[in-house]
Amino acid sequence: MNASGAAPQGTAPRRRRVLLGWSIVGLLLFLALARTQFRLVLVKGRSMEPTLTPGTVLLVHTGAFDASLPARGDVVVARFRDEFIIKRVVGLPGETIDARNGRVHVDGRPLAEDTYTVSPGNLEIRNGRLIEGSFALLGDNRSLPATVLVHAVVPRDQIVGKVVGSFRSPF
Repeated sequence: MNASGAAPQGTAPRRRRVLLGWSIVGLLLFLALARTQFRLVLVKGRSMEPTLTPGTVLLVHTGAFDASLPARGDVVVARFRDEFIIKRVVGLPGETIDARNGRVHVDGRPLAEDTYTVSPGNLEIRNGRLIEGSFALLGDNRSLPATVLVHAVVPRDQIVGKVVGSFRSPF
């Protein structure tokens, strides 16, 4: 600053160049990271309503389970029957899972699902024990017709990643 309180000539353009340079570096780093650790996924169906609605864009961390296993309550993207599905982890390896009137039971006890909203509906799933390495996945909207409901049991290697962010698509 000079005596009049104004920035010396040439300082503002230099700051803009530095800011532009760092912005480009940041964008390049983000793109490099995004290509290896993250994927954008578009929600198409209603199975995760009210948590996720059609048209929502998800940021999926594909490396989230490289050093740990999925946890109950995680929202994940998984491969199932030649397609990708977005579901919540409700059952872990070795547990016995069933659903009565849309409410999940783990080893005979109701699953506490108070940290997210569920539309229970009338979903009924007979109890079954998950083998080692398999996870039970279920949407939050269990009131959909039985013909469109998907409740999946998938091995760990079919889980693509964990949903870590979301935003509504402007389109």
